[in-house]
Amino acid sequence: MLVMVNILGGCKMADKKNVTTKEEQIEFLKKHESQITEYVKNKSNAIEEVQYDWDSVSISDSGAFTKKGFNIRVITYNKYKEKINGYSFFIIPKPDVDKPERIDSITGLNFP
Repeated sequence: MLVMVNILGGCKMADKKNVTTKEEQIEFLKKHESQITEYVKNKSNAIEEVQYDWDSVSISDSGAFTKKGFNIRVITYNKYKEKINGYSFFIIPKPDVDKPERIDSITGLNFP
């Protein structure tokens, strides 16, 4: 019986190691911040500064049968430091959200 408990406990521990924590998700996104910022700035010539809401990071999918990705909210500013708007972005990492290594795609969820 003790052996069974150890085996099941070990399996659960192995599963937990494959899941990223919120801090690891944010660390991954911060590592790729310049790539995300470039994407955002390329969407509008008026955008001079991008500010990230790191507390907004979450994991979701964009619909049935789609890959999971990271959602993050950003606030954009013009050259006069005036707030333009807030937007959300959906970022799909490769190979997946549990072991993100690089960005596969970025999509603006409510970008004009």
